[in-house]
Amino acid sequence: MLKFLLLSFTLGVTTAFATPQIEVSPEIYEFGIVEKINTSKANAIFMIENTGSSPLVIESVRPSCGCAVVEYDSLVMPGESSKLEVEIDFDQFNGPVQSSVTIISDAQNSSVHRVTMKADVIPIIDLSEWYISLTGGKPYTLYLSTEKKDLSISEVRFILHPTDYSAGEEVYIDHKLVSAETNQSEKRTTYELSLTPDSVKENSSGIFILHTNHPYEREITIPGRVGVVY
Repeated sequence: MLKFLLLSFTLGVTTAFATPQIEVSPEIYEFGIVEKINTSKANAIFMIENTGSSPLVIESVRPSCGCAVVEYDSLVMPGESSKLEVEIDFDQFNGPVQSSVTIISDAQNSSVHRVTMKADVIPIIDLSEWYISLTGGKPYTLYLSTEKKDLSISEVRFILHPTDYSAGEEVYIDHKLVSAETNQSEKRTTYELSLTPDSVKENSSGIFILHTNHPYEREITIPGRVGVVY
C-alpha cells in the first residue's frame, strides 16, 4: 500500500512538472551577400527543438516586416525538432539589412523567442549615392558598380514632381559614362557618370531616370533636385 502511494505521488509530481522547452538554431542566420540578379528572394531555415517533456505549442511566428513569409509546424513533440522556414524578399533593400521573426509559444523557458537574419544586399547596379543634387550648373559625379562589363547609359531624364513648378515637365540631362576600375575579387566594374543640367530655371525636386543597356535593370530611378541655370 505504501509503495503504491509513493508511486502515485511520484507520477503526480512528474506530470505536474512536465513542461515544453524551446531551443532554436541558429539564433542569427547570415545570408551573406545577396545579389539581386535573377531573384530578390532568399530562404532561411531555423530548427525549433523541444527539449522539454511535454508537447510544445507554437502559437504564432511574427516577422518584423511585410517582406517575410513564414512556414512552420504548430506542434513539436518532446525530444523532436521542426523546421521554421522564412522567405525574405530583398527587392526594396540595398546595403546591410537586418530582419527578425518572433516565435510565440507555450515554452516554459522562452515563450517569446526572437531570431535574427542578416544580409548584405547588392543591387544589380549599385550607386555611390541614392540622391542627386544637381544645382548651380555644376557637373555632378556619380559612381555605378555592376557585373556587366559593357554598361552604357543611353539617356538621363529628370521629371519634376507634381507639387513643383511645371509639374511633370521632363528635362534631359547631359551625361558621360566612363569605366573607372574593375574589382577582380568581386567581379564588378565601377563606372563614373558625369551629369550636367541643360536648361532649368527653377529649383525643382523630382526623379532622375537613367536608361541602361543592362538586361535586368533597364531603368534606374533616383530621387533628387535640379536648380537655377541661367
